Amino acid sequence: MIPYALSLLAAFLVLWVPVSESDHDAYRERGTAITDAAQKLLQRELSAAMQAGGPPTAVAYCHSRAQQVMDSISAATGVQVRRVTDRARNEMDRPQTEAEESVLRMLTSAYDGPSETIIETDGPLVHYYRPILIKEPCLACHGTPGETISAETMDVIKEAYPNDQATGYRVGDLRGMWHLTLKRDDAGDGH
Repeated sequence: MIPYALSLLAAFLVLWVPVSESDHDAYRERGTAITDAAQKLLQRELSAAMQAGGPPTAVAYCHSRAQQVMDSISAATGVQVRRVTDRARNEMDRPQTEAEESVLRMLTSAYDGPSETIIETDGPLVHYYRPILIKEPCLACHGTPGETISAETMDVIKEAYPNDQATGYRVGDLRGMWHLTLKRDDAGDGH
């Protein structure tokens, strides 16, 4: 048992390399810039869909385009960009790793403000996590059915996402998190 534990510890020490304070700041700045741009792009496109046909059109937009937007941002930046939640509408947004589950649990239980980000290293990779909060316009599709979500919108949600769990939120609630996976040389001095 002890040799196994030592080999796990040795493997962990090989994989985990601390990030200097300046690198940490550089990864935080890069992650914040990418997630700010992604959020603005999604909000702009969702606003256009809302203006074109209200919340049902916005749900249809999310169903057909949101993942394509994430993929295009990933391709443009060279950084894997994901949105992760424990109350998924799109099954692709569920945690895919134990690390995502752990960070999401930590954010859910200890969340104390929108500026909280987490930077973790894993060998040649750096993981950036940032909370996603519910804002007033989000309630038209993520609020309470019969109150902020119309019956028509709920019908569209149920058809597009039969296993939807993404309702019942209030302004300021934690909706999920951004998870970016960067290579160590994407920011900082690479140490």
